Amino acid sequence: MLRPCILGSAMVVLLQQRGFLVLHASCVVVEDEAIAFLGYSGSGKSTIASAFHREGYGILTEDVMAIDTKVDPYLVIPSFPSIKLRADSAEALGYDQGILSPLHPLTQKKVHHLDHGFVNKSYPLKRIYILAQGDRNEITPLSPKTAFIELVRHTRAVHTLKHQELEQVHFQQCATLVNNIPIFKLERKFVLSELPGLVKSIKEDLKQT
Repeated sequence: MLRPCILGSAMVVLLQQRGFLVLHASCVVVEDEAIAFLGYSGSGKSTIASAFHREGYGILTEDVMAIDTKVDPYLVIPSFPSIKLRADSAEALGYDQGILSPLHPLTQKKVHHLDHGFVNKSYPLKRIYILAQGDRNEITPLSPKTAFIELVRHTRAVHTLKHQELEQVHFQQCATLVNNIPIFKLERKFVLSELPGLVKSIKEDLKQT
């Protein structure tokens, strides 16, 4: 029960204190570049990352994505080699339920500790997708203003940045990201059978730039 707190909230604060922008996102590596999926809990970040993993792509972060904005290009820092999934998502993705362990007694999520396919070095951030529920799978670019609001909204433990200096740094990091990284809205049908098609759409979108 302590593990999620230590690897989640506690780790977020430590990363923020060291100057990283920390977003609520999962991230995969495609063609040696980091592709991030931002969203609230239950929006499908881990499920989409796992769908990419099942196709042979490496997972870079799960739930906690730390970005070094002091370097060019911006680098996503690898997190821990595990991923949290609901039982129905794990089943739809073909995971063996026997290798999954409960996250803790108060949640239906389970943890898959990865022994392969988890990247252990930093990669440059190429693109960010903001997840939303929709009637169909659709990818649309966000305006800089909307993208900025979404980054602030999906910053981990944003309440810990109330000190004026930290708040200014955070806003500057988000503004810098908006000006340099393409950010899109990814509407998706919350139907697990649609995952292969969703992954295909994302890969096709990545080829356009």
